[in-house]
Amino acid sequence: CIFSCINSRSTCPIDNQFLSVHDVFPDACIEREVLELLVLCPGHSHGCKRRVTLRNLQPHIQACNYQVVLCPNQCASTVLCGELQQHLMETCALRPTKCQLCSAMYTLDKEQLHRAVCGDVKVNCESCGEMVRRSQHTTHLTTQCPEAVISCHYAELGCSKKLKRSCMEEHMNQDTQLHMQLMSSEYKKIKTFFSDLNRTVGLIHGSSFSRQPSLRSQLSASSPIPEEHIPDFNNSPIVPVPYHDRYKDGGAVNVRPLVGEDYNYCAAEGATAVAVSDQGDDCQYKNDPHSRLDIRKREGIAAEAQNYQQMLSNLNADAFNFSSNKLSSNERILREVSDKTVDLGQRLLEMSIVTDNLAKQVDDLKVTLNEELCNFSARSCNGDFIWKVGNFSALCTNIKSQKVSHYSPAFYTSQYGY
Repeated sequence: CIFSCINSRSTCPIDNQFLSVHDVFPDACIEREVLELLVLCPGHSHGCKRRVTLRNLQPHIQACNYQVVLCPNQCASTVLCGELQQHLMETCALRPTKCQLCSAMYTLDKEQLHRAVCGDVKVNCESCGEMVRRSQHTTHLTTQCPEAVISCHYAELGCSKKLKRSCMEEHMNQDTQLHMQLMSSEYKKIKTFFSDLNRTVGLIHGSSFSRQPSLRSQLSASSPIPEEHIPDFNNSPIVPVPYHDRYKDGGAVNVRPLVGEDYNYCAAEGATAVAVSDQGDDCQYKNDPHSRLDIRKREGIAAEAQNYQQMLSNLNADAFNFSSNKLSSNERILREVSDKTVDLGQRLLEMSIVTDNLAKQVDDLKVTLNEELCNFSARSCNGDFIWKVGNFSALCTNIKSQKVSHYSPAFYTSQYGY
């Protein structure tokens, strides 16, 4: 305060003598007297009746309940210090609030926003009108709502029906035939796909297997039995059914495979058996070396068929192992490529930072070089400086409208002069 008094009035208020800083000093005695003066609390307008000494005013202000303070939640409200806790608990617009449904915490001013997204708030289903929780609304529409329009359970198979969930059971009962047809068609497609897959695997893993003639063609070539009477060796037991020309005379011939005791008997006697429906004869057994040879040939073909089945199973296993190994190899290669990509990206980032630093250094060097060149040219002019003024026409135009000052670059009187 000494400097402020001297600056405002440099003479003594009593005798009007000139005062300097050295003539004025703080009076500790007067300071003690001033600090003992009684003053009203600044909060007396809000109800504080205390009168305290000036020395104790600041401690009283810090503890006074009638001081006006700002809300610590920054709600822009001013409250008395004694009412601050009540304000924070009851009236503050930014006080923390807990949702009674989901227990989430938010400020009071965002309660409506939370209500709009709270998962435990019940909302009205637009289809059936049932009240469900917002978090379960999607599940309700997709799995429970009876009025929701859904696709048929066989939509993936080709059924294009779309109807309410409550009507789905009736549709399933009425259109059973259609669904069975769709399933049959899909089964045929799957069967065709696996047949093509097996054929493709055979072509890939061995050309020798694909060049082998089929069992049915071998049987047709080695036996005069019509092809439609040759049994399927893949799905039924192999039963040798020979045929002999001597039974053609006298009527139609029905050939059947021998089962049970008939086959055991024929095998024991070394005979062939043919069932002939001709003039009441049920079965005739004939000893014939050609027939026994035919049986051995058929047994050999049956054994070869089993070998082919085993070969096909092995090829399927090899194809599966090959696919698994190929997939594992591709995954390993992809992982290595991904790691290398990350490493290259990191290196690229480092090189980019180094390049930016070098570019900044180059710019600084260019500025320094230009300054040195200007300084050198100013020194080397030897006192004869030639000032080349650029854009002279524009400068002349500006002179007509306003006063313009244009300064030349600095130069020296000589190489070592001023």
